[in-house]
Amino acid sequence: MVSDLEWPISQQLDLEATALLAIDMQIDFLGKGGWFDRIGVDVAPTRVAIEPLGKLLEYCRSNSIRVIHTREAYRPCGGDVSENIKWRTSHSGFAYGDPTPCGRVLTRGEGGWEIIPELAPLENEWVIDKPAKSAFWGTDLEYGLRTLGIQNLIICGVTTDVCTQSTLRDAADLGFDCILASDAAAASKTENHDAYIKLLSSPSSGVAPIKKVDEIIERLEGLSG
Repeated sequence: MVSDLEWPISQQLDLEATALLAIDMQIDFLGKGGWFDRIGVDVAPTRVAIEPLGKLLEYCRSNSIRVIHTREAYRPCGGDVSENIKWRTSHSGFAYGDPTPCGRVLTRGEGGWEIIPELAPLENEWVIDKPAKSAFWGTDLEYGLRTLGIQNLIICGVTTDVCTQSTLRDAADLGFDCILASDAAAASKTENHDAYIKLLSSPSSGVAPIKKVDEIIERLEGLSG
């Protein structure tokens, strides 16, 4: 099983070469008045990731492991909004740029674009704004990781079945040594999360090990102690 593979592959952990990548923990996906909430999606299933991710975030900050956040949203001018995105969001009931209590849907600088207060980035933490599902598409994330010498990625966030797994797959294909923190990831429906965890855990997947936050922290302590 992929989930039983050791991480990192080298069995030697360099904290300076390791980063936590937290995907799209934004009000639009987890908060009242955000996009999910306005289109009738219960945000409770996505919010289950908050506490485990907070624990992982605290550990990484306390142990000098770099933290990187992402936000999915588009420029106010609409210059990076494809026809596909316009079509998909319009069929959800609230299209890109439509007003909500948290500002315009999926728009940079609006309230829903912000990361939830419980997981707010520190001033020294990198935040990537992405115009796509994968954090590697249309951003300088790969360049930055290479520049910083990052080799190992702990990936988590929302949603498991869309942006999180898209980023995980791209990271693995780009040669980064990844692990997915399964309980610090979530989807709009619990069954979707469970299905993707099962899919990514299959021997034929070959993407990355999948562990819970406590297991990852134990692994980090064992390799860095």
